[in-house]
Amino acid sequence: EEALREKKLLDETVQKLNKECELLREDKQKADFLLTQCKEKVKSISKDLEVARERCDELVTESNKKEEEKKHMMESLAVVKKEAVESAKKAALNLPSSSNSGVKSEFTMEQMTTQVKYLSDRINCPVCNTREKKCILLRCRHMFCRQCVDENIKNRSRKCPACAQRFDTKDVGEIWL
Repeated sequence: EEALREKKLLDETVQKLNKECELLREDKQKADFLLTQCKEKVKSISKDLEVARERCDELVTESNKKEEEKKHMMESLAVVKKEAVESAKKAALNLPSSSNSGVKSEFTMEQMTTQVKYLSDRINCPVCNTREKKCILLRCRHMFCRQCVDENIKNRSRKCPACAQRFDTKDVGEIWL
């Protein structure tokens, strides 16, 4: 009888241990599933991180190009200002001699400055207002600087900045003013 009780107790203990093993197996399967999901998330995040790094590198390169272009523009502006000051000095020196010779200008300096500003506005690109117009969109006949048109093409925003008419790369022509 005692042996039967011990056998019964041992059988119950074995059943309990089997149940615990089954629960542990289920927990292991759940943990494996969660681990697989986490690995997939890490892989996806790593891919997104790589894309973000590449975009960041592109933006840094573009920023450096823009900075270099800005530096070049500032140098050009300084040269133009210097030339303007020199021209104004020459004009001031020549003004008394021309008035003595009887030649009189029909326009005041303010009118001339206004006219120069108007004409430079006509020549400069309407998008950036700094560079001269160098190309034309053949579909709508609007003119812009090469950099602004190239920027639109690069961004796949192939619409005229002035009238929003669609254009293709073959619709861009060179002009010389």
